[in-house]
Amino acid sequence: MPLSKYEHYIRQLYEQGATCLTITGGEPFLLRSKLLDYIMVARQIGYPYIAVTTNGTIQSDVLKEVIDNVNLLQISIDGPLEIHNTIRGHATFEKTISFVQMAAMIDNTKLCIMMSIHSANVEYLRHVRNIAREYNVMYAVEIVTPCGRGHNIEVINHNQMLSVKKYLDDNNLYCNDPICFCREYHEYYLNFHIIGGCSAGVSAVCIDTIGNVYPCARLRISMGNLDDGLSSIYTSPIYKQLNDRTNLQGKCSHCVYLYQCGGCRARAYAYSQNYLAEDPYCVTFKDTLSI
Repeated sequence: MPLSKYEHYIRQLYEQGATCLTITGGEPFLLRSKLLDYIMVARQIGYPYIAVTTNGTIQSDVLKEVIDNVNLLQISIDGPLEIHNTIRGHATFEKTISFVQMAAMIDNTKLCIMMSIHSANVEYLRHVRNIAREYNVMYAVEIVTPCGRGHNIEVINHNQMLSVKKYLDDNNLYCNDPICFCREYHEYYLNFHIIGGCSAGVSAVCIDTIGNVYPCARLRISMGNLDDGLSSIYTSPIYKQLNDRTNLQGKCSHCVYLYQCGGCRARAYAYSQNYLAEDPYCVTFKDTLSI
């Protein structure tokens, strides 16, 4: 994305109240020293929170400046050497660990190791967490959705999902999957407003290099283009449907966790081509409390 176009887009969003900007890819460090220009533009506009996600395979002369000017640098590690290299490519683990080592020496408080979980690496949650502990950095996980380049990946099954959720809950670890957000917050059950869960098109959007706006990176159905202004997004039927969870279908429509979870819309779409369908991965369903 040209820097001038990028500035135009993120200024629109900031003026409408956006507070968090994540620069992702592809691979942001392919921009080399120009990555810092994109970060500093966001800083100058006023974004209070800026994050960069990377696979950690590219050595950068501006790594220190990047870390100094972001709130979070998220680095992907998906298992021990053999597993990670099978998933990400030959010798990527060694490059990523070297990247983590250098970054941790600069400021380990801004680093987070992110693990993308599927059937090939689900048994290595603790192993990757120990890598994060070794460098005294944060650790988080995400559940792979079968879409894009991951459409052929064998995802975890329900029993594995339950195991992952229990491990995260027992160890107070973060996962961005809405199912892992579910807690026994009884006081919220009957409020009928979204308090968490799936952020797709609700509290977050994904913008591609030509300004198309998607509910999230895994749900690539366009809600409009920023060249047409934000009104094109706000008036999109997709935007309106996602922001009213009474539109959800199947088990999600009458689950007690509707407003704090709502299921993963990208996962629903990947399995049924219907982003309002029930989350086929759900392991937390409970019938709605009677009013």
